[in-house]
Amino acid sequence: MSHRTLSRRLLVLVGVCVLVGAVSRAAAELRRLYVGGPAALAVPRAFHAAARKLEEPACQKLFTDFTDAEGRTLLENLGGQDPVEYLAQMNIRNGEIPKGSGRCAVPGAAAFTAGGAVVFICGPQFHAERPSRRANALLHEMLHTLGLRENPPSPSEIDAQVELRCGR
Repeated sequence: MSHRTLSRRLLVLVGVCVLVGAVSRAAAELRRLYVGGPAALAVPRAFHAAARKLEEPACQKLFTDFTDAEGRTLLENLGGQDPVEYLAQMNIRNGEIPKGSGRCAVPGAAAFTAGGAVVFICGPQFHAERPSRRANALLHEMLHTLGLRENPPSPSEIDAQVELRCGR
């Protein structure tokens, strides 16, 4: 086989591998969604927008911008897992559950975490946000599920960094 033929075959093989990787990443679907009401349609759309943002290398810098309480980067806490796949595996639930938590009563609260891997959506507030802000809210909460504490950095500092890296 000539060098030229081998080079062409290698180029085609690399192209196919890149295409297969892109298709498998794009096929990621939100698997654990337990949200009703007005946010039921908004959350999947926000997930897909957040997944598109995470495809960008600039957005992935979020995982090295912040550390957990032990000083590990959030990238380390991902443990080599693809960020889009991690996003797809998050549990997303109604924020009004458990009843009386009061977290959704906080002005401006579209979503929150409670120290674990579950993201709670404040339905009416989340739905009222513009689409890009909804995606950024999911990214913000994703950072918390990876170990990012709040205060410091403040919620507004986290939001500003998400917007800087991933867009408005």
